[in-house]
Amino acid sequence: MESLPDDVLLEVMQYVAVPDLFACRLVCKRFLDLVQHGDVWRLRQLDETDPWMCTVLRLAPCLEEMRLALPLKRCHTPFTTKCAVADLALDFRDSDTPLDAVQAAFVIRHQAALGRLKRIEVSYLELPYFEWAVLSGTLASTAGLEALQLDVRVIGSPAPAPVLHGAVSTASLEAFFCILVPELEPFCRCILTVHSATLHVVTLNDHWRDQRHYSTTTATWLAPRLAGMPNLTHLQCTLLPGMEALATCSSLRSVRIDVQSNAPELIRGAAAFLRHATQLRQVCLLCINPSIHPLSDVGKDLVVALASSGKSRVMQLSISYPNKNSDADFSAQPPVEALSSLPVLESLSITGLPEEVLPGISPTTTPALRTLAICPVEPPKGCAHAWMHSDAVRAVLSLNPLLHIKLSFSKGSCQGELCQWCSMGCHRDMWGFKRIAVFSHDPSVKCLQNHSDDRFWIHVSH
Repeated sequence: MESLPDDVLLEVMQYVAVPDLFACRLVCKRFLDLVQHGDVWRLRQLDETDPWMCTVLRLAPCLEEMRLALPLKRCHTPFTTKCAVADLALDFRDSDTPLDAVQAAFVIRHQAALGRLKRIEVSYLELPYFEWAVLSGTLASTAGLEALQLDVRVIGSPAPAPVLHGAVSTASLEAFFCILVPELEPFCRCILTVHSATLHVVTLNDHWRDQRHYSTTTATWLAPRLAGMPNLTHLQCTLLPGMEALATCSSLRSVRIDVQSNAPELIRGAAAFLRHATQLRQVCLLCINPSIHPLSDVGKDLVVALASSGKSRVMQLSISYPNKNSDADFSAQPPVEALSSLPVLESLSITGLPEEVLPGISPTTTPALRTLAICPVEPPKGCAHAWMHSDAVRAVLSLNPLLHIKLSFSKGSCQGELCQWCSMGCHRDMWGFKRIAVFSHDPSVKCLQNHSDDRFWIHVSH
């Protein structure tokens, strides 16, 4: 081992468990020095529950990620450590201490001073407003950040709004994630203004974090501010006032719109945006508010607007209704004319029943389509095996030999009384799988579509 160069030993030590690394320090002086080398630690992650946390923070020079649950109860080394981290995640979900934001601000400032901090994630269910003023000022003044993600609920009076003194003047942020609520609007405006030149990804609403929250922002400044970002490539947001302005953002390629309202002026703005934004390549529409009626018509209208110019270059389209409870009297199938006006559409994910969706798929309506994901509100109660053999599936694959169809079922094969196909005993290797995908092209020929491991893939001859 003496003949091995240091870089080889460092490469091996990257994969050695932490307890064994500290044992290596006792072997010899050379190992003692190597264990403290940055290459051994720079890709490692550390969680607050790790029993070695305090020891690592005292001896390791750097880490890729550190996740802390505040307030700190067992180990206070994060306040004084010389271990510089690139990713810092702070979670206050189990907290009942009134000044937790002060601890968070101290940890952030300390890591920023160490010079390696690039990404911050903050999760806090209920943060008093005066504490948010402290934390927001620290976040806004942290220089050199590349990504900032906030899942914060601010409670208490929002007046007066915090004045963000000391905000950085040099743009660096490339990704910004924040739930857009009135209490956080001044902070969002500050971040989007300062980092306008460098932002690539902006997410201003995440309904999965709080499905009760269907806010409609009145921030008329927001859409023009986003439209003026020279490098913005992906945007996720709710319906915004004046959303049509976003069509002028030439760098924008991907958008997810959480449709939380059917207010006519907001729908018109979103439709105008989709109609004129011919630079888009990926569009996702989530109709998330179950009180909107008729829910499916809103999604259909926006798809029609997207296709109406005849110049759309959208390659991936997703339309979903995650909060619907039943498929009864519900159809989200876009009009055939709309699909035929999306000539380069390669991937379509849609909420609806298979028997409604499949007849609309043909070389005429969707000439470039290669992947079709059908997402019924309720998984089909039939057998996946029987569906695979159905005339509808064989017909659509016969017309579209390069198509891949994805669908999820409540059961992969018959249980109890067997259907015609399960009683024949074919395709036993798929029995038990609820998430399936079918295709008809020659399986020996390399396919450009990803046959992912998250579902069972079946070749269907026609």
